[in-house]
Amino acid sequence: MIVSTDAIVLRTVNYSETSIIVTLFSKESGKITLMAKGARKPKSPFSAQLEPMNILNLNYFHKDGRNIQLLKNSSFIENSLSIRERFDSLNYGLTIIEVLDKLIHENDIDPIIYRLSIKTLSALKNSSANYDIMFSFFLLQLSIRLGFMPELNQCCNCSNILESAKFDEHRGELICENCVHSGEINFSPGTIKLLQALLKTHIDSLHSLKYEEQNLKELDSFLDYYSKFHLEGMTKVKSLKILRELVHG
Repeated sequence: MIVSTDAIVLRTVNYSETSIIVTLFSKESGKITLMAKGARKPKSPFSAQLEPMNILNLNYFHKDGRNIQLLKNSSFIENSLSIRERFDSLNYGLTIIEVLDKLIHENDIDPIIYRLSIKTLSALKNSSANYDIMFSFFLLQLSIRLGFMPELNQCCNCSNILESAKFDEHRGELICENCVHSGEINFSPGTIKLLQALLKTHIDSLHSLKYEEQNLKELDSFLDYYSKFHLEGMTKVKSLKILRELVHG
């Protein structure tokens, strides 16, 4: 059976002297692994197409019971050249696809996560955009779609309205200062408001949000702790540590 789908290239591995095994997150089939025969040959059209972050339309031969399917052909929907031109957008883009690779299971179909990923990668092509807030938006929305929506209005212990807060490392949620015990991370009122705003804001309107640089650092810390607490596979994303060292030092 031939299957046609749009897909994001997540990673590739060389196979034999001429072929490539490629992992993709597709719109219609979820995460899939394909064999691209002859892709390493100089004149193969696959050599340019099967680069991480590229968005393709592809056809592949599907056979039930087979873990690796056979790629028939592919064509560009969007290439990632403009993302790769800048060091910062490249690092964010590669981290996004590694997050997808580690968190999405084989054949799990989720068109909403696929659309979120497409929109985020496309937004990285805007050289004037704030990639930090974009990446935070991506992580927050991905977490919600995977079934974990943080409580941003009330203390996880006493249910009082949150103004400033700390992160409860035992429950994986925000806790007010009245219920706090030692060892938590601080979040200012501006950061709480920014988190709340990210739940209501479309990715195309992120530029309209108002915040301070400190809010971005605290936001990143919250999403780091929250995602690693709740999302299986997040601790395996190696590029996250590198990205955060580059952005926040």
